[in-house]
Amino acid sequence: MKKIILLAFFPLPLAGFAQSKLSFDLIFQISGVSNSSIKSKTNSGTGYYSPVILDSSGWPIILTPSSGNVYTIAAPKTNPVKYKAKLTAGLTVGGKLNYNVYKKLGIGIGASIFYFKTVRSTITTPQSLTSAWGFSGIRLGVSGNWDSTHSFAAGTYVYSNGPEKQDQFQFITLNIPVTVNYSIAKWQLEAGVTTSFILNSKRTEVIPKSYDPSEISAYSVPLDPTAPQPSPENETKSFFSFSFSPQYQISSKLKIGIECNLPLNSSYSTNWYSKEIYPDMKTGSLGLKILYRLSSFKK
Repeated sequence: MKKIILLAFFPLPLAGFAQSKLSFDLIFQISGVSNSSIKSKTNSGTGYYSPVILDSSGWPIILTPSSGNVYTIAAPKTNPVKYKAKLTAGLTVGGKLNYNVYKKLGIGIGASIFYFKTVRSTITTPQSLTSAWGFSGIRLGVSGNWDSTHSFAAGTYVYSNGPEKQDQFQFITLNIPVTVNYSIAKWQLEAGVTTSFILNSKRTEVIPKSYDPSEISAYSVPLDPTAPQPSPENETKSFFSFSFSPQYQISSKLKIGIECNLPLNSSYSTNWYSKEIYPDMKTGSLGLKILYRLSSFKK
């Protein structure tokens, strides 16, 4: 019976210590931001999408089947579109409530505003297409009407798996990190999960390279013009990251550290009929973190 009573009262000293120290830190962080994207599917002309090429002016041409004496060229099959990331910057301002659980072990919860930009560029794969007699196709003209009599001269044309372009994003998120930390002398190791609620996101498409007159580019459009059209609108409302941060105590109030955030899911995603053209993207960051202890409360 005595052992049971002792076990029942054993957590009380821990609880008393847990209430002995509570502190609040202001946080300022500058980060480098990168991203990763999935491949888009091969534009093979099967299923929901039909293969299309762009002429040197950027207008799309749907290649037509051969009939009579009109020679047409086979629709090009392209490789999946891949993306490469450009390192960009982000800024975080916020605060965090710290709670010492026992001796060197603590937990924390915070709230901060994170503003960041991210850029991804398509990796194009040049391919060639040769016609000895020329070919014809249905061309979308400047007026917006389809021209079924458009023809191309004989020759070799170069096309790729998509136009060379950049997707430039801007995000503003509300970050809620939940962390666990362990202190060793003046060092503190902190790890946790951050939930990021997207307050605002904006996507801009930039084509940095003008079309070469000898080039055409392949991409896809819906087979049924009455079907819902692909949209670049971001469907993601929140995303999660795993964070790890070593920190050093410079003074009683000031700490400095490095924080790495690894994405657990996408920060950008589109609806199901847009994913082939606007694939999902994950974002991660590595930054310099400054923490200033605004106040502490002791029992």
